[in-house]
Amino acid sequence: MRLCAALLLLCLAGQALGMGVDMPMGGSDDGGMGDMPGMGEGATSGSGRTMGGAGSGNMTAPCYADPSNPDCAAFARSDEDWQMDIEMLCEAMPFMIGCTLVEQCMHGTASGEYCEAASLAGNLCADMPKMKGCEAWNALCGANTSVVEQCAAPGPIPGVVTTFAAKSGIESLCSTHCMDGCGDCEQGKTWNTCTNPLEVLARMCYEMPDMPECLGAPSGTGMTTMCQDAAVAATFPLVCTNPPVPAAKCP
Repeated sequence: MRLCAALLLLCLAGQALGMGVDMPMGGSDDGGMGDMPGMGEGATSGSGRTMGGAGSGNMTAPCYADPSNPDCAAFARSDEDWQMDIEMLCEAMPFMIGCTLVEQCMHGTASGEYCEAASLAGNLCADMPKMKGCEAWNALCGANTSVVEQCAAPGPIPGVVTTFAAKSGIESLCSTHCMDGCGDCEQGKTWNTCTNPLEVLARMCYEMPDMPECLGAPSGTGMTTMCQDAAVAATFPLVCTNPPVPAAKCP
């Protein structure tokens, strides 16, 4: 996959913008988004409205309208178009789990099939399907009737941890344990400080993989389960096999 330097610069710029976002935490049935202050024009809940931006481009091919057509099996959206979608998503919400995965692939600390552009976009849209930038993924891959091979080869990470589930899991762990990362992401902290919930949760679950918050749904985040997939663990060692210790120490 060719993730261009422009994408890296834009994602980093998006992180800087996201540092000023002050948002309530916690999960909900609609992804925990609610009406989120500070996200600018177009910021909405998961109830059907979408977050700012123009949305996915280059969707005129017939397979976007009917991905169940057998002729669409070999259709593939270009890496460049997927990259534009990823840029849009990570500029809007740079703290998303999928954006951390994108950065690791771009920086070379992750490599493998789950670093393909379509897979990275799929992680983001499995997490926040109603955001601007997910129109192409939803159209091509969102329905079970899609025959587009790109959607499932390899597809998103199986059981990818979602952003607000991660934050809720961290809050729960920090309520009973004093752990590195709690100072940034414990209950009451906003995205101003909890800028990388995946890094924090990954380290916590690496140290205590059998904690309920690390196990699968419905009680946990699914972090431990996700990392039991050998291909995922091989692609993302900084998530599954050697996660770094968060800079924020136990408060």
